[in-house]
Amino acid sequence: MKATNTPKTAVSHQHPNRHTLQYYRGEMMDKVLYEWFSLKRSEGVTITGPMLQEKGRDLAEKMGEEGACQFSDGWLHRFKVRHGIRKLNISGESKSGNLPSAEEFVDRFAKIVEEHNLTSEQIYNTDETGLFYRCLPRTTLASESEGDVKGFKQSKDMLTVLCCANMAGTHKVKLCVVGKHKKLRCFKNVNYRPVDYRNQRSAWMTAEIFLDWFKHCFVPSVKENLKKNGLLEDILFPLLTKFKFDAMCHIYLIHHFATTHAVQRHSKGPPTIPGH
Repeated sequence: MKATNTPKTAVSHQHPNRHTLQYYRGEMMDKVLYEWFSLKRSEGVTITGPMLQEKGRDLAEKMGEEGACQFSDGWLHRFKVRHGIRKLNISGESKSGNLPSAEEFVDRFAKIVEEHNLTSEQIYNTDETGLFYRCLPRTTLASESEGDVKGFKQSKDMLTVLCCANMAGTHKVKLCVVGKHKKLRCFKNVNYRPVDYRNQRSAWMTAEIFLDWFKHCFVPSVKENLKKNGLLEDILFPLLTKFKFDAMCHIYLIHHFATTHAVQRHSKGPPTIPGH
């Protein structure tokens, strides 16, 4: 079905003070295309300008409105202006999360916390990130005389940084940094290191490095902090299973790799814990 054409005013070239009526033939196609765009974005699908143009041509053909517009770059600009569409960078990985498993994890998490009467001081979370320490900014300030700004090849030198803190934010475990080189010049004759440095040929966090950090850095640091605050040495660390390091220290590790993006604080907020 074709849409009823909506009149729009335009100025006549022969008589500048006279306004005539113009009709936009593709109004129904425009509406359907925007509905398709909204549906796909609600599903998290990435949409680009060429995809909108191609879908517009497809809809115009199916609706018998092939001559409504040329689906040029100019049409694409006006379509985005009409509907307030803007270009955004995609960030995070929350769309990859397993939401049913995330809901199950939150319930399980809350039950363990309630069962062992744990406080936010005893609940820890950790995550790793890549630090491209030689990567230059992609934008710069420039004078009016500069018509084009040439860039350099971006360096891919990186370090992996493992961060860990408790839920209350009162205790931050020393950063674990993984680099490629075993002996760094900057560490020569340095007795105190502000980070726990490890090396791996690709500067990646491996299972061996993580477990070694867990036993020799995380556990001693957390036990000392809990003892200082007069808390029981029971720790909830969302990762794996239950460990018993000695008669006084029990650590409950919960594995939730498939739900990380859905339950981490920056993506969804902390799980609801009864009584806390």
